[in-house]
Amino acid sequence: MTMKEDHPFLERIFPRPSVFSKHKPLIKKINKETIKHVIKSFFYYPIRYWFDPTHFLPRNIMKEFYQRLKRANWDVDPIVHKFKWKRRRLIKNHKVLVLGHDHTRHVEEKDGTVILHPDTWRDEYAMDTETGMLIPKEKSYVQVDVGDDNLVEWSLVDVPVKRKTLRFEDVTKDEMKYIKHAAKLEKYTPNMNEVFTKKKQLQKKKSR
Repeated sequence: MTMKEDHPFLERIFPRPSVFSKHKPLIKKINKETIKHVIKSFFYYPIRYWFDPTHFLPRNIMKEFYQRLKRANWDVDPIVHKFKWKRRRLIKNHKVLVLGHDHTRHVEEKDGTVILHPDTWRDEYAMDTETGMLIPKEKSYVQVDVGDDNLVEWSLVDVPVKRKTLRFEDVTKDEMKYIKHAAKLEKYTPNMNEVFTKKKQLQKKKSR
């Protein structure tokens, strides 16, 4: 979370490997913080909070962490296949299922049931790896209509993007400037006092 607060715009850019390749100091910072976290998790927290079971890491988490570190994969894995396996009965009893909290669009129809994932509603960007340009991602929502005869119809509605294409190099120089710029184009007023308060609190923690 501290990395996201330090880099509020960069964490909205995908794919992550492209961001790392264009911003070497960032990947060095992530590696450094990761090593610190691992050392604390293995040696400091288990001793400091000896009687608190929440500070002992389960083996499956450490295995997952090792695999991600090995592959340099820091993105959220797709949730659709896990949902289909764990919620088989739910899928059989519903015609339309809409999932949230992910960063990819997914539409899957089978046997009269549709699983939809309309992507995120954050102001995110896709990076062109060749030019370094940041292209605004489209937003969409699912509209579901239920008729009097219980006939269910759905549609994926795209929302026009008002944000502009940006240069990655410009964004790295002043992330907050471009966060506010994107918010203005989308007619959204962020609570900057809250943002700066969190940033000051984070700086105090680091100075201790």
